[in-house]
Amino acid sequence: MRLSPANWPTCCPIPGKWPPQVKKTLHGRPGTSRPAPSPPPPVPSSNRPFQEKNSDEFYWLLSLIMSTITIAMIANNEEKNLARSLSSAAWADELIFVDCGSTDGTALAARDFPVKFFSRPNSRAVYINKQFAADQAASDWIFILDADEEISPSLRSEIRRVIAAPKGPAAYELPRKNFYFGRWLRHGGKYPDRQLRLFRRGSARFLPKPVHERLETDGGVGRLKEPLLHYPYTDEEDRRRKLEFYSEILACSYALKNRSRTLILLRPFTRFAGAYFIKLGFLDGWAGLKTALMDFSTVLASALRYRKEPDEEQ
Repeated sequence: MRLSPANWPTCCPIPGKWPPQVKKTLHGRPGTSRPAPSPPPPVPSSNRPFQEKNSDEFYWLLSLIMSTITIAMIANNEEKNLARSLSSAAWADELIFVDCGSTDGTALAARDFPVKFFSRPNSRAVYINKQFAADQAASDWIFILDADEEISPSLRSEIRRVIAAPKGPAAYELPRKNFYFGRWLRHGGKYPDRQLRLFRRGSARFLPKPVHERLETDGGVGRLKEPLLHYPYTDEEDRRRKLEFYSEILACSYALKNRSRTLILLRPFTRFAGAYFIKLGFLDGWAGLKTALMDFSTVLASALRYRKEPDEEQ
């Protein structure tokens, strides 16, 4: 039977007489049951780390390709601090650890981490062992970390960025936050307490200085913004041990420079006045006072130890 408008099935529209909503459907206009596909949603920035120039992942990849870093540390009887300090350094390409005559569990605690372990006798000339540790490094960059210090995640990210940069200084200094009695000291000369710690291998060496050893570099020195965290004393016993060690070093330093005994005896009082009053240590409250008194006692002990002739032992 030939179909005509008269006998066309009611379930099918007559050709040429499609309802308006069907016409819209066929042309993909609003009201269609099969709308035109919408563009895909943008990829979240968190899934595009390499498009963000400041992303940690971007610079970490560059540092893996372009530069490597060694973190070097020496320690003497620092068992209580090692878990914190070495954990904060575990991201480095190489860890150099030099045990300097420890009598506690320092050496055993260090071996729990992927370190290149060395053992040397302890010396009042701390710079000798620090230079030895730096000399063992095989990476492009070296960071000197003390056993009572910690690298924060934000500092780690900043270090990654600067060593990945194709151009820049050969050495960097950074601020250090000193925590005494559970409090960060902002005054009394304890902050920003800048330290030169990061340098290209071969671009810096430790000066032969018996106390407060520091690095010297021939080139320019850049500055990092993120601070290094410093926890000088774990308890009263640790404080007494370090007071004994550093007061002896200071006494030898005075003797080597042939300092006047009278002036040396005045030094503890000028140190206290400078830190507590001139540098506003009193603004740190009770912690600021106790810290200034500890510095006073260290310098006083060194003055009382002072002898005109330096010890032969180094």
